[in-house]
Amino acid sequence: MKLTVCFKTIHDYGMVPAPDWQIQGRGPVDLRFARQVFNCYEESALEMALALGEPARSPGVHMKDRTRESRNHTAGRPVRIERTALTVDDHRADLFLRHLYAVGFDRAIRVAPDADPWFSPRTVAEIIAAWAKKSNAPDLLVFGPRGGAGEHGQTGPLVAEMLGWPCLMSVTGLDFDDKGGIQVLCRTDRADYVHTVVPPLVLVVGNATAHDCLRIPTIKQKLDARKQNPRVLTSADLGVIPHDPAKMDPLPVLAPVPASTRHCTMIAGDRPQKKAQQLFDRYLASGRVPGLEKKS
Repeated sequence: MKLTVCFKTIHDYGMVPAPDWQIQGRGPVDLRFARQVFNCYEESALEMALALGEPARSPGVHMKDRTRESRNHTAGRPVRIERTALTVDDHRADLFLRHLYAVGFDRAIRVAPDADPWFSPRTVAEIIAAWAKKSNAPDLLVFGPRGGAGEHGQTGPLVAEMLGWPCLMSVTGLDFDDKGGIQVLCRTDRADYVHTVVPPLVLVVGNATAHDCLRIPTIKQKLDARKQNPRVLTSADLGVIPHDPAKMDPLPVLAPVPASTRHCTMIAGDRPQKKAQQLFDRYLASGRVPGLEKKS
């Protein structure tokens, strides 16, 4: 079975102090100094892909209990899982792709776009869909629900629409069944549902608490991963031109912060009760109270 997890890195917003988020007419917030990290939702998707096919941690516990139980076979036959990590990013993502090699992914692929596509989910979806068609389509394409700039949450469903595949949202677990299918656990506000599906399909991971963080590689795994270089493609290799204005979504426009026109009047008084009474009397005299007329 071929399983591909699509991810992207984002800025570590925790490194940005609160005053820096105040735009105050200066333009966008400068995040160049903030380090890059995995998007938390896609980190769960990556760990879920690694956990699929592993020996059960808690034998006898049903999938509804959100364990990492996996039988790693289908109708008594071993299942070979080929795990691929795919990102649409520049060279900064190569370090993360080597990290994924170290923790157990078989392939790591980066597509270098011709233009910055972060506010254009349609462009990113076209690149991923084109890659899926050219690479002998994987059985499962896994996404996070949203990430980083825009928080649009549209990429996964758009890819499913372009490929004509089913799409399941809020996925919190994966497992094999004994009849050649895959069990997908989805969580809603009311209940958990287990869907038995047949690939290909698109999965969008939700709040997967059983896979909340990506595993950490050993030193030996890191050293071995240094010898493996991610495969780098361009959007032109896939026949996609993301810089085409007809395909790019409009970038958000930063509206200027309006100048304040409010005025402040100081209320004199030596006690809070006296100040509050003056404020209340002024309010009554303003005529803004329904049913009361302004005093002459």
